[in-house]
Amino acid sequence: MKSLRYYYKKIVRPYGKSHFLSTYVGKKQAKILDVGCGNNSVRLVKRNCPDCYYIGVDVGDYNLAEELKKQMDEYHVVTAENFADKIREVGADMDVVISAHNIEHCNEPLKVLKNMIMSLKRGGHLYLAFPTENSVEFPHRDGTLNFYDDPTHIWCPKWNEIMKILAENNVQIDYACKNHTSFLLRTVGRFNERKSKYEKKVLRGTWEYYGFESIIWGTLRE
Repeated sequence: MKSLRYYYKKIVRPYGKSHFLSTYVGKKQAKILDVGCGNNSVRLVKRNCPDCYYIGVDVGDYNLAEELKKQMDEYHVVTAENFADKIREVGADMDVVISAHNIEHCNEPLKVLKNMIMSLKRGGHLYLAFPTENSVEFPHRDGTLNFYDDPTHIWCPKWNEIMKILAENNVQIDYACKNHTSFLLRTVGRFNERKSKYEKKVLRGTWEYYGFESIIWGTLRE
């Protein structure tokens, strides 16, 4: 029986990372590769999947508390040039691979994507979240609403190109939305839009109001 927390996440942030983990992993002893594991991502993963074996790969300690590093079973910090190869090196037996707002920062984004797929075992699950390519036309706001608001963004993900690579590499699409939103947070964003526009800041619901995120759930076919 699904918990109240599961349905809360499904309603408030449908198809977000937390809902993805609750749906596919939960308390299973899954092996999870977190590609671009900054911003204390391990906390969210371990909260949803306490029994998982967690592997984090990144090019630096981005907003990652020391006590949370201890929750990682493996933590690999590599150069940007070696990032794609490291993803492949950690193995080809992952139950889950997560990439949340990472691929747009990569020097070799398509190689990173292909290596993430190659890291999955058959029947394994992939989570991708990245700025929609439409965001190059969005207003500029502090907190990043237009793709170019973040100076560390290197490559603007092309939806059709990513979907083509997934199809060519035998990934079944379980969910895909180019401009992801939710009714609740979109409503909050609509309410906050005047203030967001005036202050030129991303507020609660702003991303959902504009559909800033592209989100894909996939499964590597057996």
